[in-house]
Amino acid sequence: MATFQFRTYAPTGDSRRGLGTNHVTLEPALLVFDRLADRLVLESELRLWTPVGGTDFAGEIVRYGIGLHYDLFSTSHCTYTPVAEFVGWTLLDGKETVVPPTGAAFVHDAGGETIVNAKLGLRVKFDDWGDVYTGYGRPLTGDRWYENTFRLEFRLFY
Repeated sequence: MATFQFRTYAPTGDSRRGLGTNHVTLEPALLVFDRLADRLVLESELRLWTPVGGTDFAGEIVRYGIGLHYDLFSTSHCTYTPVAEFVGWTLLDGKETVVPPTGAAFVHDAGGETIVNAKLGLRVKFDDWGDVYTGYGRPLTGDRWYENTFRLEFRLFY
């Protein structure tokens, strides 16, 4: 099943102090959910992050991802689900500040850079009221926004 989603982000922090982006961002997305088998699910996304205004550092980014999760086993109150996913970002334009080991910072055109990360985790769903996810991710490409990431997430259903 495919779903279209549209998000808008508004700047809230003082960008001169590094606390905001100084621009509105529009994000249309196509999300896909496909149950491949009784306990195996494929999910994917395609998003376009489009800044409106801002500086020449702001640029369009295409985000895409695909993941599988499998309901491994269930008890009377919870389900344990391993998750594997790949997430990528391709920067279409914009700029970034680069600080090499020498410490002499310079501004660089970021257009064309692609970052791909692999992530593994476990989601535990508690009846119909919520779930907890814990996972680890690391980049697969030379371009990267972080080296390692650990994520802990708690969701309530309503």
